[in-house]
Amino acid sequence: MSKKKVAYISSPSYVALCNQHPKTKNRAVVVDSLIEAYNLLNEVFVVAPTPALREDLMLFHSEDYVNCLEKIQNNLECEIVDYDKDEDSCEETFDLDELEEEFQISDYGFGYDCPVFKGLFDYAKMVVGATVRAADILIKGEADFTINLHGGWHHAHVDEAAGFCYVNDIVIGILKLTSKFKRVLYVDLDVHHGDGVEEAFQYSKNVLTFSLHKHLNGYFPGTGAKQDIGKGSGKYFSVNVPLKDGIDDIMYYFVFNKLFNQIVLSFEPDVFVVQCGADSLSLDPLGGFNLTSQGIIDCVKDICACNKPVMILGGGGYNLANTSRCWTQLTAMVVGKEISRDIPDHDYMEHYGPDFSVFVASSNRKNENTDAYIEDLLEHVTTNITKIKMKKENSSKTIDNKENETLKCATERDFVADKLVKKQALMEKNC
Repeated sequence: MSKKKVAYISSPSYVALCNQHPKTKNRAVVVDSLIEAYNLLNEVFVVAPTPALREDLMLFHSEDYVNCLEKIQNNLECEIVDYDKDEDSCEETFDLDELEEEFQISDYGFGYDCPVFKGLFDYAKMVVGATVRAADILIKGEADFTINLHGGWHHAHVDEAAGFCYVNDIVIGILKLTSKFKRVLYVDLDVHHGDGVEEAFQYSKNVLTFSLHKHLNGYFPGTGAKQDIGKGSGKYFSVNVPLKDGIDDIMYYFVFNKLFNQIVLSFEPDVFVVQCGADSLSLDPLGGFNLTSQGIIDCVKDICACNKPVMILGGGGYNLANTSRCWTQLTAMVVGKEISRDIPDHDYMEHYGPDFSVFVASSNRKNENTDAYIEDLLEHVTTNITKIKMKKENSSKTIDNKENETLKCATERDFVADKLVKKQALMEKNC
């Protein structure tokens, strides 16, 4: 890949806030530290994000939901019950019954999978601010690619937290991009369906969502069937690829590549947003796929080869070491730098034993995706993709017809007005 200008969104304060996320505790610092250990930050320009404004959050989220986030933070009390100087951490306990009674936090999705934590509102503003900054850089043409590995939270809804996602920075970032770019292609490589993003744009023909994900009964979030294709004007602009456990790099990339190329030809996107959830990797505790880093990297490489601006986001990833390995290799690919197999010595070296390799190994997990299943899936999805171009062309004809009708009406108005002027002049002359 030719050398591209890459912006990497990060700062110590951003990392510190992301480290507090209860489900990805300290992941941000481990990821950034490995990327820095490979000297990859020398290949990018690092941009410190600033907290998003309330109006940025409310581009997607309801005012009530944003107010709830703020009230939770303002009313949380942290009781330090245990302190470990080496880990520099404290256990936080909150009176959830009091919060529920006062703010009805369960109505907004706060609970088991989205527990409240100290600094929640600051975290939410910074995550959105980082993705907004990444979008702004692309809008201004200051970089070809932007990377925000601590964003990519695709499950949050308008007024509800869900699936470890407190805000949907992706939707807000895409909305920002639409101020310049007419058509946005969103690609979701997370093992979970990108339901929050699809829901936000299911009626849009200008934002196409393309999600490859695990889809089994009882598996979160339970959406993303192949029949889910969007609604109204957005019909056919939601592309879902439901997969089964155990899919490997070769089959995953085969499916992605076949569909991605067709989507690009039919949709003709102006900009890409890709969510690179590392829970698609082998041995992720919440996953089920059997990918190595290469499976994800090959997909992103295809996206970056389209010579369009690309926003690269993180997402899920609950095997800390493998997530860090994957996103480091991904960053190396994006900046066009080869890195060594052996992980350089740095502060978080202990996470990568016993082999201390940057590569993610596959497992012996059975691939439940049969050739017949994949063939049927591709046939179904491909049929819908072919309708994207037809719908675009019909939409263009409708617009052209409306413009012609408008022009015709304007011409007729001018003609009538001209006749009235001439008639008035003739009357004045006769008088």
